[in-house]
Amino acid sequence: MPHLKGLVPIAVVAALLLSSIACAQSEPPLPANLVDMRNLLRDGKVEAAVEKGEALVAAEAGNAGAWQWLGHAYARQAIEANVLTKLSWAGKSRDAYEKAVALDGKDPQKRLDLLTYYAQAPAIAGGGMDKARAEAERIVALDAGHGHLAKAQLARIDKDDAAAERELRAALDTLANKRRARLALASFYVAGKRWGDVRSVWTAALAENPADASAIYMIGRTAALSGEDLDAGLASLERYLALPEKDPEFSTAAAHWRKGLILEKLGRVADAIAAMRKAVELDPTLADAKKDLKRLL
Repeated sequence: MPHLKGLVPIAVVAALLLSSIACAQSEPPLPANLVDMRNLLRDGKVEAAVEKGEALVAAEAGNAGAWQWLGHAYARQAIEANVLTKLSWAGKSRDAYEKAVALDGKDPQKRLDLLTYYAQAPAIAGGGMDKARAEAERIVALDAGHGHLAKAQLARIDKDDAAAERELRAALDTLANKRRARLALASFYVAGKRWGDVRSVWTAALAENPADASAIYMIGRTAALSGEDLDAGLASLERYLALPEKDPEFSTAAAHWRKGLILEKLGRVADAIAAMRKAVELDPTLADAKKDLKRLL
């Protein structure tokens, strides 16, 4: 049984989750049944998301969005499956993405999901760079902003970071959904541990909209990841936790966990433990928070 580059490696995980986040914030708003799938995947309840998605497409075979999100669920299942079943889950993911595109080929985001699969999966799993490049051309023809995102993905695979950054910045200038472009650009900078550039993405977002919940959270997350600007990161997460309406992609539990990581780095271990406990209390499935709490106790 082939390994499939680990079948959907970390790069694909990041890309697919980023795609899910972007879709969740696109217009029109995500339908309630797809919000349920998004939340299940966000919370790591992959089997439940698969069941939900399969029920949706059984009831609404022509629902392109349901097929798209079922593709996300199958991809996550492929990541977590044992080596004997990875190929099967990968094939299901590909089929779901292709079905979504067949039903709604004018949606560039659905095509971008399919491009991601083609670019990361080997030929035996129905992937390949020829398919990915062909899909990129279709995306460029559909929408300039998404075209820049597509070309950025290909540039990263080609290890041309300068071209990737150029395309991502062009996407930020072009896409109406700035959040989508910012997430992609920030993800690129995180991969390169370019923490100052990550912060600049989100501080620019706050300059445009001081109430941007995702930017507030991401500034705190960046501090937790980098170990830099810890006091500012802590203040940002505390501000996020005080918001009456939070970003649906970034849970209250996750914010408490990130806060705990910052408190630990600041040497405030007792406060860090309290934050981790709160995270686990709010979401007992948050494995990273449970692991860090156990480590600190």
